[in-house]
Amino acid sequence: MATRTICILNRAPDAQPDTNNQIQAKNAAAGNGPKREESTAELHNLARTLEQNGITVYSPEACSPDTGVVNQMYARDIGFVIGNTFFRSSMSRPNRVNEWQSIAGIMQRMPEGRMKEVPRDVVVEGGDIVVDKGNVFVGISQRTTREGFDYISTQASTQGLTAVPVHLRSLREGADVLHLDCAFVPVGEDSALIFEDGMTDVPSEIRDRYNLIRVTADEQQDLATNVLAISPTGVVARHSATRVNREMTKRGIDVIGVQFDEAPRAGGSLRCCTLPLARLGIVT
Repeated sequence: MATRTICILNRAPDAQPDTNNQIQAKNAAAGNGPKREESTAELHNLARTLEQNGITVYSPEACSPDTGVVNQMYARDIGFVIGNTFFRSSMSRPNRVNEWQSIAGIMQRMPEGRMKEVPRDVVVEGGDIVVDKGNVFVGISQRTTREGFDYISTQASTQGLTAVPVHLRSLREGADVLHLDCAFVPVGEDSALIFEDGMTDVPSEIRDRYNLIRVTADEQQDLATNVLAISPTGVVARHSATRVNREMTKRGIDVIGVQFDEAPRAGGSLRCCTLPLARLGIVT
């Protein structure tokens, strides 16, 4: 779960003609979307916080206009790490397909054989991948498909890990959970934040192995689940998630609170805005 290097796409959102999720659409319609200046300040503060905690932060390039990319806030989705392999995601939305180009230079510096591309005929987004305790939890969601899970299952088994499907409720089922990390994130040695109503069922690998900190529907919509674990005992979380932060503290978790209000207006928070490049103990 802990990471050593993290990549942040610290480019604030442009005004955009379309939206990528329900939270973003709702706030855009109300004129309450993230503001560029405030977003940039919050992302820079997050980068400083991570650096102060011994994490190397890379800032990728802005995508050129001809890529069709209009929002680079949510780096998490464009890649993920399983074992010692970095995977370049395949993306569901056309305006995010080329987002990986912003980290092309970083990927080129990775050792040969360390990176794989998810095939274009399946969809896997990084927000649906959570690796912990020998398992690769895969959200089958508004974005990642069952075929995406099957691909991850094969890749995980080659590294001695077990893929666990987590079926997220669809919009038709009354839940607005875009990715798995909006409903489930491990924190500390044996705890996890969870929004159970966002899942069709809770796998035994989650129910039986974690001290669960349950979040309410309102807290989930504020993305209180979407914290960033930076060590086996530490997380970065939004200041505003007071009850959830208090529950983590009770369990011996070191909570570093930051102001992070702009990115959530477009459907992502601290975990969504960061992209791990390597797991602890893996040389980049």
